[in-house]
Amino acid sequence: MASTSTPFLGTAVKWIEVPPGWQRGEGLVPYAGETAHMLDWVENMNGRSAHLFAYQGQLIVDVVEIEPNAVHQLGKAGDEIVVVVNGALNLTTDATKVEQTFKAGEMVMFRAGWSGIYRVISEEGPFREMAIVPHDYFDASRPPPVSNETPGRIEAPLAAGKHELYRNTYVVEAENIDRARNWSIAASSDEVVQVLAGSLTLRARDDSASFGPGSIVILPKGFVGHARATAGYRAITARWNR
Repeated sequence: MASTSTPFLGTAVKWIEVPPGWQRGEGLVPYAGETAHMLDWVENMNGRSAHLFAYQGQLIVDVVEIEPNAVHQLGKAGDEIVVVVNGALNLTTDATKVEQTFKAGEMVMFRAGWSGIYRVISEEGPFREMAIVPHDYFDASRPPPVSNETPGRIEAPLAAGKHELYRNTYVVEAENIDRARNWSIAASSDEVVQVLAGSLTLRARDDSASFGPGSIVILPKGFVGHARATAGYRAITARWNR
């Protein structure tokens, strides 16, 4: 399986798998101040965090590990999807005072401008997440918008077919395939696919790879290839929409 962190160099654009080892916290490195301007309070100043960018294009895919801690986020610079990989995420929205908790395996959609307390909890090893954000998310010169919305849980329906769950900066879709199926792909924008069940096989030129539950695969803009899904395949896809 592919495990590179940048698109394939040459005439073809290759898929990129978020390495499973990264999702387990292997090889992550400390932030270099990218998020400092987004916070105005940290509960534990000695709490450590580390990350690796799995992809940087129209979308940024960031694997993050954080020791138990809480911060106050001033306002998210763009729509953000967070997949909780290990531990739990507890949120308190400034505007509504609503408190929410998201556990491992759950996905959260933040609207641009969300502000509030972002608390990470873990009983077995550090908290880990995968975040999907716009390409200019870390630009400190861009003031965040204002949002009074509480974050939403992204949940895949069980009914067969394709279901649109969200449309703004991204289009977020769930797909459930009841019979094995083949299709062609010509990605006009960056896509991130999280496999929930079944198996997805991608083929491009002379290369192929299969991805099972828990796999996260990026199809960069310009990717051309073929896909095959087994019966029972379920996935959530986030596609850049700007």
